[in-house]
Amino acid sequence: MALYWEGCIALRQIDYENGKSLIEEGLSIFREVGDSISAADTLHARGQLESNVENYEAALKYYRQAKDIKVEYGLKASEIFILNDMFTSERRRGNYEAARKKVEECIAYLRDRGTPYHLAGSLWQLGDVLIDLNEIEQSTIHLRESLQISQYLPTARYKGFCLFSLIKSLKLQGKIKDAVLLLGAMEVETCKDYWQFTAYRKADYNRTYEAIKTALGEAAFANSYVEGKAMTLDQGVAYALGKVGK
Repeated sequence: MALYWEGCIALRQIDYENGKSLIEEGLSIFREVGDSISAADTLHARGQLESNVENYEAALKYYRQAKDIKVEYGLKASEIFILNDMFTSERRRGNYEAARKKVEECIAYLRDRGTPYHLAGSLWQLGDVLIDLNEIEQSTIHLRESLQISQYLPTARYKGFCLFSLIKSLKLQGKIKDAVLLLGAMEVETCKDYWQFTAYRKADYNRTYEAIKTALGEAAFANSYVEGKAMTLDQGVAYALGKVGK
């Protein structure tokens, strides 16, 4: 088990080669002693390692192997975490419909047995991927539900994520000034660790920011951005929900 945890530490430090070696060694031992559950957890970690270096096809291969073991043993609760990572890999390789199916399966389980925090997260993920599928109305329904749950959570994490998704919706609808106001409203949120940790999320934010800035023009962007900074996060969310899809 120590090899597994050392591999996970290497994973978090994005030390690919060391993580791969430790995880493979741990996996070999678990298989040798017939510990299928620990083998599944190790396969899951190997998939996460591949995802961290954008090897999404390889990541999905390991996730599927881990998921099959969890299904065999009826471990639905831990299977959900694998499905969530499969969603991420499918999404990042541009397979949006497959990603949608994965997160919908998560939501079906979480509605009955999950925590409000995890349900809010999966609803945000579904709303966000529906933007990629240009299903703005359905996206807004799921983002709205995620925000309703998030009001009662101790963290504003999914409020910030949902607001950024709504900004992308507004951009697609050509409501550029509204999008800029909301970028200003969420400035403080994007400085928090949970936003900065993921390179993919930072790249998505920077890409959207620059596209909106180019569309509106630098001077007008700066003025609207400053105006948006006067809003609280909750005010920004309320403003966005009043604008998107209308």
